[in-house]
Amino acid sequence: MKKEITKIMTIIKAAPQLKSQIFTALLLFASGALCEFSSTLGNAGILGTITCTSVIYQSIMISNGSSIVQTSASAKKFQTLYPLIIQIPYNIIIFAMLSWHRIYLASKPLNDMPANRNYAIQCGLIILYSILILFTIFFEIICSRFLVIGVIFMSLTIVPIVFSTSFIGSHMPTFLYKLTLTNSVTTGLVIIILGALLSIPAANLFYKYPISAHVMRANNKA
Repeated sequence: MKKEITKIMTIIKAAPQLKSQIFTALLLFASGALCEFSSTLGNAGILGTITCTSVIYQSIMISNGSSIVQTSASAKKFQTLYPLIIQIPYNIIIFAMLSWHRIYLASKPLNDMPANRNYAIQCGLIILYSILILFTIFFEIICSRFLVIGVIFMSLTIVPIVFSTSFIGSHMPTFLYKLTLTNSVTTGLVIIILGALLSIPAANLFYKYPISAHVMRANNKA
């Protein structure tokens, strides 16, 4: 196991355009975190905080065009297992950070909003964040093979959820009032872990298709 982890880290370090991708990831995280911690309700900036982990998946996928990966006995795992497993702790940490902020806001007065409404909004946002992380994982897998289909998938799943976080205060489903913060966080963690586990067979399903041309072009340019 230790050798496998060392191999993965070696591949990631040798990934083309790694520095620029890390910079982009940090920029996304910083801008998303700034939007999140400066708001009381949801906002579109949260997408940056969550998608910053995509740099891990992207770095490994770009590296798959290199000879060091192609000649490796674990070549398939570099596309179907390693990048997905590595992302799990990062996604959980980000979700924990976002949840902590929402738990904090749930205990504070929010303008002239009733306490129970504020509480329900924060519970709803916690669950929406976890669903957003789940769909982001699957978006990475699809987009690495089919760019156009990936964009369509994002338009039908990720984009509507981002808008939902922004307007959750204007339309409140009744069931949100029945949630507790503990239930919301627990449900969110289950969604993220379940999504991570389901992403592995999904990645294996798409493995038979060639890596998207735009990913390979990124490798060739580097």
